[in-house]
Amino acid sequence: MQFPNLARLAYEEGWLRGVRAVGRLLVVMAEQGQIAIDDPEITADLFLNLVLGRSSKQALYGIEVDVEVQEKRRRAAVALFLAGVRPSPA
Repeated sequence: MQFPNLARLAYEEGWLRGVRAVGRLLVVMAEQGQIAIDDPEITADLFLNLVLGRSSKQALYGIEVDVEVQEKRRRAAVALFLAGVRPSPA
C-alpha cells in the first residue's frame, strides 16, 4: 500500500505476464479444437487462480506447503478446469 506503483508493476510483470502466456496457449488449444473458450485472458486468469491460488496464499502468509497435498490439489484443479472447457460434442 505504501508503494502502489511498485505493486502495480509487480502485478503487471508477474501475474499478468503469466496470464497472457497461458492465454496464448489456450488460444492454440482452442484453435486445435481441444478446448472451447470465449475469452482467453479471463480463462487463463481463472485457471491460474484455480491451480496456484491456495499455494500462493499459503506462501504469502508463511505457511509451509505439503508438497504431496499441493500436487494432489493441482491435479484436481487441472481436471476440473479441463472438464469445464471440454468442447461440446457436435
